[in-house]
Amino acid sequence: MGLAIPLVATLYASLAVAQESRGLTDGQEQRHALNAPRKFSDRPLMIQLRGGIDTLVGLIGLTASYDIGNRLALGAGFGTNAAGLQLAVFARVRPFIWENGRTRTLRALAFEGSFSTGSTVMAMAATMADASAAQHWSRVSWVQGEVVYEVRTVSGFSFTVGSGVAVPVHSQGPWCSGEVEWCSRNARSSAQPLPTITVGIGYAF
Repeated sequence: MGLAIPLVATLYASLAVAQESRGLTDGQEQRHALNAPRKFSDRPLMIQLRGGIDTLVGLIGLTASYDIGNRLALGAGFGTNAAGLQLAVFARVRPFIWENGRTRTLRALAFEGSFSTGSTVMAMAATMADASAAQHWSRVSWVQGEVVYEVRTVSGFSFTVGSGVAVPVHSQGPWCSGEVEWCSRNARSSAQPLPTITVGIGYAF
């Protein structure tokens, strides 16, 4: 009986120490989780409204993307320009990522490459008298590259802005509308490279 009491006391003390240690470990894990760097892949699915000048979806459109990892996203989209429907696929690579320590907002300087296709119209009038003259292609396929600045908040709100160039790789057409003499004098056999500016607003899930 004399030994039983010290043994029981030792057992209770050991259990208490173990419980305390376990509680500290859980707390440390929680603090680690709170302090762990955020990743774009924490909310991998993003829907975005895009608009601008010669974007991969035309003048305005929608894109959906999925973050395969923190530095790579793959996506597709559709939209329209003055000539009609545009379809696109794209990849975004983020070599530079940083996080705001206070707001936990993610920012990235990225490169986005895309392939898009659709009908295209290019107004090429040289004077006001020829202002209605334009050249049309039933389909043009483009390879586009942009440097993109990307922001994503903790809530999932996303904002992007980018600029680059779209290079035509295949053209079907063209045909010309407007003044016949101007068309014959200024007609092009293929579409020409175009500068691009893109602004996107969306939400990540």
